[in-house]
Amino acid sequence: GYNISKFLSESEKNLGVDIALTPSGDLAISNTGDLDLVAGIDNITQALAVRLALEKGSLKRHLQIGTDLQIGRKLGQNAVTEIKNQVTTSLSSDPRIDGVPFVQVIQEGGTLTVNMLVKVRQLDEPVPIPIQVNT
Repeated sequence: GYNISKFLSESEKNLGVDIALTPSGDLAISNTGDLDLVAGIDNITQALAVRLALEKGSLKRHLQIGTDLQIGRKLGQNAVTEIKNQVTTSLSSDPRIDGVPFVQVIQEGGTLTVNMLVKVRQLDEPVPIPIQVNT
């Protein structure tokens, strides 16, 4: 029982509570000077963004978390298809996810935007998750 989750539905509580991260990936500090927390939909959104930001095998105790889209690797002509496949495979390996029915990849200038609809277990509606990466 965390204060952050007391107003969440049971389905959202099942998505867990974790330490919040800043947009740059640092630990977020609350206004009381303690580590900030994230729960429910915000927690799953953060967890999936972290999962996509990692290279597969980079976490010593969780070797399957991440994607095979290594930084600096040149993508071929099918880059958008490859990114979509990597996103779908990576997110589907999370036990809280039932599927990824929609993935859209848009590259504009130096920004790559990945828009997704993620079917989360025990939630009726898919959750929209947009992620932007500066390339």
